[in-house]
Amino acid sequence: MDAVAAYNPNRPRPKDPRGLLRNLRLHADGRLRWHWDPRMVPADVDEDLAAMERVLTGLAPENQIPILLLRGMHSDVLSDASVADFRRRVPWAEVRDIAGAGHMVAGDSNEVFTRVVADYLAQHVPVNAHPRTSSSGQPVPSRTP
Repeated sequence: MDAVAAYNPNRPRPKDPRGLLRNLRLHADGRLRWHWDPRMVPADVDEDLAAMERVLTGLAPENQIPILLLRGMHSDVLSDASVADFRRRVPWAEVRDIAGAGHMVAGDSNEVFTRVVADYLAQHVPVNAHPRTSSSGQPVPSRTP
């Protein structure tokens, strides 16, 4: 717990560490290590970056797909320069800076994350804009509140 708290001092310590322990694995040397899926890291990082570049280049301004970038102001991943580069490439994207959050905004400030995303979706993707369908393609009746 001390190592996690030292890494992210802005996040309050949980009263119960069991949630954190779900993400850790005990190794033969007796140390706990963060559980992650190595398949998340591409075998060819340069090709992965090139693919992301192609996606960004292919985003046509006339389509203006709604894009929201949330950045925790304590992120050690998204710098001011990278956000400026993203804005240059996707000028219609909205960027929200979340005070008091690190790179994992949802984990650091879940209530703010949820509110910002819900507000963005309500503004850009109205609830009744697209008819709901089941996995078989059949219309699903609307729910009334």
